Amino acid sequence: MRIIVVAIVLSSCLPKPQKEYTPDEVVSINDLKELMRVQAHHADPQFGKREQESFSDAEHADMAETGKMLQATSARIKGFAGKGELDDGFAKYAAELGQHAKALEDAGTAKDAAKVRGALESIRTTCKSCHGVYR
Repeated sequence: MRIIVVAIVLSSCLPKPQKEYTPDEVVSINDLKELMRVQAHHADPQFGKREQESFSDAEHADMAETGKMLQATSARIKGFAGKGELDDGFAKYAAELGQHAKALEDAGTAKDAAKVRGALESIRTTCKSCHGVYR
């Protein structure tokens, strides 16, 4: 039952978020599905770039902004843990995501392509691991 409920909440092909949120606005999202839409909207396009050897200044800036957004979404996700079918393990994954998102922000700001790639891979791994349990 738990897997079915969470699968419905975290369906794989999420549509775009209802609006463009800023990191400061993420705290107001009270719907987990919308929160996952926001997260996927920002993270998924970056995952395709994790194999790049280098990034333009604009791409580095975009990675830093993605890192900021994922830190905000991961902090908000923690608020859903312990409710309904989502146990404290969900909060653990959210915290891990937040740490990797901070690394992405720092790497993008420093224009360090190797660290950007590493952070993206870590974020992707965390997302996949969480989805393996909570989808």
